[in-house]
Amino acid sequence: MNFLKNIKNKIKKKHLLILISILAILLFELLIFYLSVLSSSRNKWVEIRPYSSEGNKLSYKKETPTKTLWNVKDKNEPLRDDEYNMHNLHFENPYDELKNPKKIIGTSELIIDGYTHQALDKSFNNSAYLGLVNWIWQSDEHVNWKSNDDEKIKSSISLNMDECGNPNSDEKYSAMALKPQNDSVSGFISTYLNAINDDKKYLILPGYVHSTVISKLKSDYNDLYNQPGYVLLDCSVSEERVASVFFRSDQASFLTGIAACQYLQDKYEDIYSNVNNGQLAVGAFGGTPIPTVTIFLGGFQLGVWVYNKYILPNLDGYDKWDATLKEKRTVKFISLGAQSSYFSGSYAVGDARLIVQQLLADGADIILPVAGPQVIDACAEIESQNSPTKVIGVDTDQENSDLGNYISRSKYKDNGEKIIICSAQKDIAFATSAILQAAAYGYRGYHNDDAHDTDELIRIKDDARLTEYSENAIGSFGYLTSGNVKNKCVKISKSGQDYLKKAIENLFGKRPPDDYYEIINWLQEEGQKISINDKKVTLFQFVEENMEFTY
Repeated sequence: MNFLKNIKNKIKKKHLLILISILAILLFELLIFYLSVLSSSRNKWVEIRPYSSEGNKLSYKKETPTKTLWNVKDKNEPLRDDEYNMHNLHFENPYDELKNPKKIIGTSELIIDGYTHQALDKSFNNSAYLGLVNWIWQSDEHVNWKSNDDEKIKSSISLNMDECGNPNSDEKYSAMALKPQNDSVSGFISTYLNAINDDKKYLILPGYVHSTVISKLKSDYNDLYNQPGYVLLDCSVSEERVASVFFRSDQASFLTGIAACQYLQDKYEDIYSNVNNGQLAVGAFGGTPIPTVTIFLGGFQLGVWVYNKYILPNLDGYDKWDATLKEKRTVKFISLGAQSSYFSGSYAVGDARLIVQQLLADGADIILPVAGPQVIDACAEIESQNSPTKVIGVDTDQENSDLGNYISRSKYKDNGEKIIICSAQKDIAFATSAILQAAAYGYRGYHNDDAHDTDELIRIKDDARLTEYSENAIGSFGYLTSGNVKNKCVKISKSGQDYLKKAIENLFGKRPPDDYYEIINWLQEEGQKISINDKKVTLFQFVEENMEFTY
């Protein structure tokens, strides 16, 4: 009996030691967790350092053309007499051809960027399709893009595509759209070849992925490659048969960052002083770390930095705020840690939900998602949490799409407002339409003539013999176009322009012009400069010299 009793006592002691050990381990892990949380809270914000190499950065300077260039020939080499004909890519009798839209339909093709995407994706691809339809729709009148007709054009799109994204060919303003056979390079090339063999004159290629495909097509199928012209959107490729547009999204998101900060200041007393202990903060994430994504993120950061440094101190009453309030109303950029933490790794809806939840937990008052349809993740999560956090759209004016149906359910005065307040917009439709029209008429491109109507793009005459364009040009085949604020290929959407105007008025102490494009021209004048590190620069010069995303 004593023997058995001793065994039981030993077992009890052993269990007690195990239990104490487990509790000690748990307490140690809790201590580590607390210290890590404390440490992360001390490094919750990214310190943006313009004009500095300090910190971890993703740079995209090499990927970003600053102006529209002829990239095939040496700038000093004279052009042939027939070179303005776009290497025979124009119509022989453009005025007669353009009177028959169905004939144009037979020589045009839109290839969708990605196997899982649709032409009418209410975003990037949709805009390229809109540009194609706009060109066809207006061809009878021989006129350029008319923004006032935008809604009419959009309605004609919805009437001319079935639910699978296929055209109803009997309609006057239809346009063809093909989906790649799969997401591989070979899948895209097969689709290209099908279009070329079907005698398509133009392949319209939205998205960064097509640059690799074009190079492969040229090397493996050179004879077929030389048949059509390629309108490549959102990428820079120097080929004589390619009309390539790289969108300076950093300029659009820079303006949007400034406007977003002004929005938060305007709504501070009614809303944001009551959440996150009153500290203003913004966050951002992308799908994958490619230049067309990080360029948005970098521009947005710089907009926040300029607002904090140069605009915030000029707000009415700023000098009466105490140090604590000044710190709270300084807009912070949320740190997500390592570079990979800022990217969901895909562009599929649902894959960004955890990032959005983290940003909301870290106190984001505004989120910039640069991940295609994952803007849905941001809007849906904000709506489900009844949060007053807002979203900045990208590529198109997403607040005016179906995404505008996401409405704030917070208990504050924003209840019932759209969650997307404005967008950093690429005018993909405008660029596409301008390129196609220039090619159809046999011109080398269009040029925005500030001396005349700034809403009109002027055809460059065939005898100009230009070898280099400037910032305000859109080139056709053989040109690499910098789609920027000057040539109206990027902008802040209309719903954010009033906040931008108010911020600019605070910055310079005088009312800017009412017209948005006049503001852009005004900001680029030599007299409108700010001093950064003892260096006088315009706002867009500042963006130009700091094209990086800090993390």
